[in-house]
Amino acid sequence: MGALAPADSVAGKAVGADALTMEHADGLQIAYVGPLMTLAAGDVLVAAGEAKADIFRLVAGSLCARSPNGDVLEFIFPGDMVGTGALDRHMWTVSACTDAQVSRLPPDAVKALVSCDPALVAQRDRHTEREFEILKRQLEASGRLRSTVRLANLLVVLSRTNVREGRDPALISDDLAGGVVAEQIGFSIEVLETALVSLARQGLIAAVPGGGLRLRDLATLEAFAEGAPGN
Repeated sequence: MGALAPADSVAGKAVGADALTMEHADGLQIAYVGPLMTLAAGDVLVAAGEAKADIFRLVAGSLCARSPNGDVLEFIFPGDMVGTGALDRHMWTVSACTDAQVSRLPPDAVKALVSCDPALVAQRDRHTEREFEILKRQLEASGRLRSTVRLANLLVVLSRTNVREGRDPALISDDLAGGVVAEQIGFSIEVLETALVSLARQGLIAAVPGGGLRLRDLATLEAFAEGAPGN
């Protein structure tokens, strides 16, 4: 069972706890208790660009998700989750359309909950797809899409090479994480560093102490590389 204290960054006020229990197909019950919080109409629950510290479940009222340029993406109703996509940062802003109540749940609740509810699987997949679309538009607008996608593709290839050669598929050695990679894909060191930062900011890769890279979410990295336009 997971439990969290109210987050200072959330506009709402804690008013109690929300107990969520779901039953897996094999009969196993999964239970989480999250702080129950109130939001007034107009309050922002999460803002685009913020790190995903937790996920949220709407208990009462309604929320609205808007893209970074202000377009309405969807309305959120009781039982829906916020923050279930694959990336480490929120790609859109969610605010209260009406007075609302939400509960905060630990990030590790997502995998357990989607194993119990096919509707949450569909929601998570839809949110992940939308996150990629927004991320790619942002990278394209800044001229970084092609370089970031090419780097993601190369990292996936290197990971698969590690598997064939009996090495850790999630670990890219120091020599491959620097100049060698830049040379293979025709990047300057500056372009390579910018692409690395783009992937790291979304939680897909991380620097390893002492040198090298760790692929934190290989499945999402593959999906980003393979689903990119012009790939």
